[in-house]
Amino acid sequence: MIILISITGPVVLRPTDNPVTILGTGKVTSTATGADGIDGPAGPVWTIGNAGSVRSSSGTGISLGSKGIVTNSGSVSGKQGLVLRAGGSVTNAKSGSISASGTVGGGFAVGAGIYVAGTVGSVTNDGGISGGGYGVAMAHGGSVTNTNAIAGGEDGVIIAGGIGTVVNQGKITASVDDGIALNLGGSVTNRAGGFISGAGTSGAGIFITGSAGTVTNSGSVIGANHIGVLLTAGGSLTNTNGGSITGDTSGVFFQKTIGTLVNSGSIKATATNGAGVYLENNGVVTNTASGVITGGAFGAFIEGGFGTFANYGRITGTIGDGIILGLGGIVKNAVGAYASGSNGVYVKYRAAGTVTNSGTIKGSNGAGIDLALGGVVSNTSVGVVSGTQFGVFIVGATGRFTNDGRVTSSKYGGVELGAGGTVINNAGASVSGGSAGVYFTTGGTGTLINSGSISATSPGGAGAEFGRGGTATNNDTISGVGFGIFATGAPLTVINNASISGDHGVGLNGGGSVTNAATGAITGGSAGVFSSGAAISLSNAGKITASGAAGLDIEDGGSISNAAGGSISGASFGMFVTGGAGTVNNAGNISSVNNMGIDLSAGGSVTNNAGASISGPGLGIGLYGAGGGTITNAGTISGGSDSIFFGNTGANRLIVKPTATFKGTVAASSSAASNTLELAGGKGSISGILGGSGTVAENGSWSFLNFGTIQVDAGDNWTINGGTVGTVLDNATIGVAGSLDVSSTIDPSSTGVFQLNSGAALEVAAALGTSTQMSFLGTSEMVVDDAASFGINVGTSSYAGPLLESFGAGDAVDLKQFSAAGATARFDTSTGVLQLTNTSAQKASLEFQTSSLGSGTFHVTSDNASGILITIS
Repeated sequence: MIILISITGPVVLRPTDNPVTILGTGKVTSTATGADGIDGPAGPVWTIGNAGSVRSSSGTGISLGSKGIVTNSGSVSGKQGLVLRAGGSVTNAKSGSISASGTVGGGFAVGAGIYVAGTVGSVTNDGGISGGGYGVAMAHGGSVTNTNAIAGGEDGVIIAGGIGTVVNQGKITASVDDGIALNLGGSVTNRAGGFISGAGTSGAGIFITGSAGTVTNSGSVIGANHIGVLLTAGGSLTNTNGGSITGDTSGVFFQKTIGTLVNSGSIKATATNGAGVYLENNGVVTNTASGVITGGAFGAFIEGGFGTFANYGRITGTIGDGIILGLGGIVKNAVGAYASGSNGVYVKYRAAGTVTNSGTIKGSNGAGIDLALGGVVSNTSVGVVSGTQFGVFIVGATGRFTNDGRVTSSKYGGVELGAGGTVINNAGASVSGGSAGVYFTTGGTGTLINSGSISATSPGGAGAEFGRGGTATNNDTISGVGFGIFATGAPLTVINNASISGDHGVGLNGGGSVTNAATGAITGGSAGVFSSGAAISLSNAGKITASGAAGLDIEDGGSISNAAGGSISGASFGMFVTGGAGTVNNAGNISSVNNMGIDLSAGGSVTNNAGASISGPGLGIGLYGAGGGTITNAGTISGGSDSIFFGNTGANRLIVKPTATFKGTVAASSSAASNTLELAGGKGSISGILGGSGTVAENGSWSFLNFGTIQVDAGDNWTINGGTVGTVLDNATIGVAGSLDVSSTIDPSSTGVFQLNSGAALEVAAALGTSTQMSFLGTSEMVVDDAASFGINVGTSSYAGPLLESFGAGDAVDLKQFSAAGATARFDTSTGVLQLTNTSAQKASLEFQTSSLGSGTFHVTSDNASGILITIS
C-alpha cells in the first residue's frame, strides 16, 4: 500500500497491503475516540515506511499486532506513538518524530513514544522520540541506539522482560523517573556527546536491575534528584575520560550486590549526604589519573564486603570522608592521586584495612587515614598524608605503619595507634603532629623504628608517646616541645643512635631502659632523661644534656652506665637519682654547670673508672638517704669544696683505686665508725688522722672526714703518719710513722703487715686476727691496750694471734693495764710464743717470728704506768 494523500483513519491493514509506504504527502489522521491511526492485525511481518504523518487523537499512531519493521522519517503520534505487539524493529531517521501524549502511570502500553512487546525489539533513533509515559518501552528485552533525542515522562527508555542494550550518542531524558531503565539487566553505552538524565526523587540517569548491568559512559549522565547510575544487581561501570555522571544522593550506586567501577571522567553527588560512588555490597573501584569523584558527604563508599579501591586521580568528600570502606579492604592511592574528606580514607570498625599511598591523602576535619579495626598503612617516598586531627589513625586492632614520605597533623598525633602495633619511619621520611608525632595509646604496646624525622609542635607535645610501653629505636631525629619520647603505664625500651630532644628529651613514667649509642644525643631543657614510677636502666655512650636542670632526672632509682666517650651534663645536676637507690658506672664524663655532678638522694653506688671524670662546682658526688653507699674512684672526681659528700645515715665505703684523683674533700656526715676508706691498690701516705679524718697523699693530696675504718687491700703499700683511727683492715703493707692509735680494732680478717718504722709507735685496742703481722724496723714500739683482746686463746698452749716480726734490741711491747706485780715471762722457742702472768692472775700471750727474733733474753719491767714493758737484749 502506498499512501499519497490525506486520509482518515483508522487504516486497518490487510496482508495484501504489506508493505506500507506513506509518502511525504501522505497523511493518516484518526480523531475518533480510541481509534488508531494505522492498525496491523496479527499475522504477517509488517513493514511500514513513513515519510508523511500518522496521527491519532486518543489511540495509537501505529499499532502492529505481529512483528513489525518500521522506518520513519516523518511523524507518528498518538496517545501511544508506535506499538509493536510481537517485537520487531523501528528506525527513526533524523527528520523523524515519534511521540505519545499519554501520561505517566498507565503502564508501558500508555504514553510510550515506542512500545515493543511480545518479543525482543530494536529501536534505532536519529530523530525525535517522546512519550508522556515513556520515550521507548520494551516489554521483552531489546536494544535501543540513539543519536538524537528520546524523552519520556516516567522513563526515557525502559527495557523489561529480557536483557536490554542501549547505545546513546544523543539525548535520553525523563521528566519523572529514570533516563534509562533496564529491568532485567543489560548494557548501556553512552558515547561522547551523549546525554542521559532522569528526574524526580527516585529517578536515576541510568537504572539497571534484575540482573547484572554494564555501563560505559563517555558522555553525560544525570540523576538530578536521585542517582546518576543505579545498578541493583551488580555489574560494572566504566566512565571514560570526558565522561560525566552526576547524581543527588549518589553519582554511581551499586545496590545489594558486588560492583566494579573504572572511572576516568567525572562522578559527582551533590546532596550534603551524597556519595560520589557507593558500592553497597563490596566491589572494586579504579579511579584513573584523569578521574574525579566527589560527593556532598562521601567521595566513594564501599561496604557490605571486602572492598578494593585504586585511585590515580582525585576523590573528594565535601563534609564526609573521601574514601570509605565499610567492611575492610584495600586502598591504593597512586602517584599524583588525591583523596580528601573529613577523613581522607576511612576503613570502618567491621574489618581491617590496607592502605598504600603514593599521592596525597587529606583529612579536613579528622584523619588523613583512619582504620577503625586495625590494618596496614604504607606511605611511599612521594606520599603525603595529612589531617586536622590525625595524619594516620589506627584503632580497634593492631596496626602497622611504614612511612617513606610525609605525614602531618595539626592537633593530635601525626600517627596514632590505639591498639598497639608498629611504626617504621624510614630515612628521608617525616611525621609531624600537634600533641604527638607518633602516639601508641594505652590500648597496646608499640614498636617504633625511626630513621627519619618525627616531631610534635604543641606545648607539652611528645615526638613519640607510648601509653603502654614498648620499644623505640631512633636512627635520626625525634623531637617534641614537651618530650622527645614519653612513655607511661608500662616499661619502654629506648635505643637512640641519633638525636632526641624536648623539654624532657626522654620521659619514662613506667620504667624501662635507655641505650644512647656513641652517635646518640639526647637533649632536654628540664631533663635529658626523666623517669618515674619504676626503676630504669640507662646505658650511655653518646651525649645527654639538659640546659635547665638535670642531664638525668631519675625519680625511682635505677642503674646508669656511662661508657668511655659518653657525656652526661646538666645545669643543676649531671645526674639526679631519687626515690630509690642508684647504681652508677662511669667511664666517661658527668658534670654540672651550677651545682652537683651526681646526686644520689636515696643512696646507692658510684663507680668512676680510670680516665673518667665527675664534676660539679658544688659537689662532684652527693650521696644521701637512710641507707649506706659505696663510691669507687679510679678517675677524677672534683667539686667546689667537697669532691664527695656522704650525707646519708648509713654505713658508707669509699674505694680508692691507684689512678684516683680527688679535687676537694671527701666528707661524710654520719658517724665515723660506720664509714670505711678502702685503699684498693697503689701506694701513698695518710697523715693527720684524727676522729676519722685525715689527708691522703696519692696522685695529689686530698682530705677525708668521718671515716672510722681504713682498709688497705692486697698489693698496696701505704704509710700512715700517726694519728688515731677506729678500725684498720690491712691486707697489704701499712707503714707506721710516728704514733698511730687504732682505737677500736685491727679487723680480724686482716692478712697484711704493719711496718713500724724507726721511732714509730703503734697502739692497738684489739687485734683478734691470726694472720696479721707486726714488723719492727728499728727502735719501734707496739702498745696493746687490752692483752686479753690480742689474739685468741690467750694464756693457753693453743694461743694464736698477730705475728711479731724482726723484734730486737731497742724495740718494745707495752701491755697496758697489765700489772707488773709478780709479772713473769716464759718463752717457748719451738713455737715462738711468750706467755706472761702476774700475781693478779692476768694472762697475756705474744707470738714472735723466731727466724727474725733478735738475740738475747726477754725482760719484763714496769712501764711506769699501769702496765708492763717487754724488751729483749
